[in-house]
Amino acid sequence: MEGPHRAIDGERDVAFFILGANSDVLVSEGGFLYMRQKKMTPDLKEIEVDVLSSKGAQDVGLHVFSTSGLLDGSWYNRTFWMYSKRWPGFQLANQAPKTGQLLVVDDEKTYAVRVFYRRNVHSPMFFPGKKGYLLFADLNTNEPQIVGEQGSRAPVEWLPQSDYPRGRGTEVRELESEAFGLDKMIGYTRAEPPIWTQWLPVRTRAMVKAGDTLFVAGTPDVLDPKDPYAAFEARKGAKLVAVSAEDGKTLSETPLESPPVFDGLIAAGSRLFASLQDGSLVCLAGK
Repeated sequence: MEGPHRAIDGERDVAFFILGANSDVLVSEGGFLYMRQKKMTPDLKEIEVDVLSSKGAQDVGLHVFSTSGLLDGSWYNRTFWMYSKRWPGFQLANQAPKTGQLLVVDDEKTYAVRVFYRRNVHSPMFFPGKKGYLLFADLNTNEPQIVGEQGSRAPVEWLPQSDYPRGRGTEVRELESEAFGLDKMIGYTRAEPPIWTQWLPVRTRAMVKAGDTLFVAGTPDVLDPKDPYAAFEARKGAKLVAVSAEDGKTLSETPLESPPVFDGLIAAGSRLFASLQDGSLVCLAGK
């Protein structure tokens, strides 16, 4: 895949996006192959998809994707994973269903870890050692929407600080404001509430579902003022938490000697395998 190449003095793409392809892990769903927003047949023929907005949104078909790449574990606050039919074209989706910094998808539901649950104008925010990391579940049919588009419904308020100040005196944008139907405003919202939510004091860096259990692993969400980077640098330990996929309740916790690498959990043969930051591989099984 290469191009299109635009002439300097000729037509150009809209300023907020450039048509083209970035390498990523391939994803398959619905009989198609996907590389981010690129859609291909099984014999690698690219399917041309129309651009829908001035930010480059495209209806490409339901699949898991990341706006930065599925191998990017940096958790930049304007990038995210999403399970959706539509490539976003927006850098803001913290109000949306089926989106977060890490996803797990089964036949019926999407399970997501949401880090940036607050926001300051165009910048989603997170405060360590406060509420924790948001774990939630959505039905796969709960598609992200943009307020003001044809067919959109009233958005559901479900996060702290759904409305936000504009930094202009006391003016506050309401969630249902018409401005949120414009490009580069609220981004995506949800019209249906999540199935369940739980705030976990765990910086979840890996997640996998096995049977009726969702396993998450990471470092504790603690902030020591004398050593603020301790947890982020894996000097405060780590743990594996088993959560009910049905209602989000915590079932058990198991200490780990080291936190997992990003997306470093997998389940096979009634066992969990975790690739840890200290270079070791650990195998876990039931009693």
